[in-house]
Amino acid sequence: MKLGIHAYAYCSQWSNETLYIIDRAKELGLDFIEIPLMVLEDFDTKAISERLKKVGLSLVALEC
Repeated sequence: MKLGIHAYAYCSQWSNETLYIIDRAKELGLDFIEIPLMVLEDFDTKAISERLKKVGLSLVALEC
């Protein structure tokens, strides 16, 4: 079984300033993260992709 976390467990709005949550999820031993796509101008897909690859975490969904 794989376990993950929703980013809202750590923040109320996603931005580049909250990329650390990806690292934290990996430190907790989780397999994936779900990131809310609410404020598009604060959403940097390249930065998210790079961070996910760096730590070896999966992204299961981007929700609106």
